[in-house]
Parts: sequence; C-alpha cells; structure tokens
Amino acid sequence: VAKVNGKEVNRMKLEHELKSCNCEIEEEKLDIKTVLKHKIILFRGVLLMIYSFVVLMAYGCTLFYVDILPGNSYLSFFVLSASELPSNILSYLSVHYLGRRFTAISTILIAMIFSITAPFVLKARSILLFVVAMIKIFITQGIYVVYIMTCEVFPTPMRSIGMGSVVVFGMAGIFVSKYIVETSGDGPFQYWVMVGAELVGLLVAIPIPETIGVALPQTLPEANNLGKNRPFFKWIHHWNKDKFAQDRTNKINVKNAFE
Repeated sequence: VAKVNGKEVNRMKLEHELKSCNCEIEEEKLDIKTVLKHKIILFRGVLLMIYSFVVLMAYGCTLFYVDILPGNSYLSFFVLSASELPSNILSYLSVHYLGRRFTAISTILIAMIFSITAPFVLKARSILLFVVAMIKIFITQGIYVVYIMTCEVFPTPMRSIGMGSVVVFGMAGIFVSKYIVETSGDGPFQYWVMVGAELVGLLVAIPIPETIGVALPQTLPEANNLGKNRPFFKWIHHWNKDKFAQDRTNKINVKNAFE
C-alpha cells in the first residue's frame, strides 16, 4: 500500500507492531437461527427472489416466442436477439446514473405498458414484433439490475447464498415461461400473464432500498440498517447520492458482528 501511494514505511517497525497486536477476531458461525433474527434482510431477499422470477419469466416468454412473423421465425429471432445490445448499454447507464431502485421500477413499468399493448396488435405482426422487442429491451434491464441489487443488499456472510437463491428463482421463471408460451399459442394469454407478473414485480421493487453510492455491507447489522438514512420517497441518483451517504460512523464490534 505504501509503495503504491509513494510513501516511505519502516518495514521492521510495522512488522513488529503487527505481530504484537492482540486484536484477535472471534468469528461466529453463521447458522440459520442467526440469519432468522434479521427479518429485514430476509424480507428484502424474498422481494429480490420474486422480482428475479418475474423478470426472467417475462424474458423467457419473449425468448421462446419466435413465431411472431409467420414463416419467418429467423427474422423474429434476430430482431429479439439484437434488442439485447441496446438493452445492456441502457442498463449500465441507468443503473450507474439514475439509481438501482429507479431502474428496477421504471424498466418493469415500461415493460408492463408494452405487455398491455401487445394483445391489441396481435393481427399486425410487424407491430407486434416491435412491441415484443421493446418488452425484451426493458425486461432485460430488470435482469441486469436485480443481480446488482442482490450483491448490494445482502451482507458478505450471506452474499453468495443470497445470489444463489435469486438465480434459482430466476431460472424457475424461465422454466415456467416455456409452458406459458405453449399454452397461449398465438393468443393474448401470455401477455396478460406477463402483465400480472410485472405488476407484482413492480410492487416488490418499491420497498427495496436504493444502494447507489453505498459501500457493500460487510455484516448482518450493516445490511439490516441499509438505507435507513435515505428517504423512502426521495429519488436518489448519481448526482445527489453524496447527500444521502450511508452512515458508517457507528462502528460495530467485530466480536458482535453476527449478533
């Protein structure tokens, strides 16, 4: 660290100080009883799992429905696949400048509007292809942001299992989408299912705290207090995030980190 910062350091003295330090860290086992004490973290985890299921179910419905243009499924597949390129670019810009929570809410709301439009343009296949492509653009942004929010909401001891759970629920959504598309055929059924699911996704995204500009929580108490100093109805984004910086001045005793 000293070398990178261009500083001089007495290596012998530093090694002696480190060796003589008596700050032993007592690690506690993170068992299920400890996790269940932190209901706020569990609640947010459930919300993220539901959101993941919704966005990947809607994504699957657009992915498997490649027969929009009769006799030209290749063109349909190309258009739907190409729509993911601008989606990834928009996702990056929106998440890093407009905020995670705003992106999660706005993208699924816009996708829901296009899903409502789809049943009314079933006979105009070219227009329907455009509408489905727009659904896929915005729903892909929802997939992008849910994984970022998962990493930033769960604390370090739970981050891997939290991410795994969110991914599993998302894969379940993909699994279900295949049957929804087959049941719907060329009818409007799949779009109304998507509208209902997206409405649920919209509702569960609202209570998730905005994590832009917040350091990753290292302990359960830090994750539990995530977003406490951020107004619920305030739009927090790249240009005002410093005004609502997470208060980390109240340090937690390492020995009690999991209590």
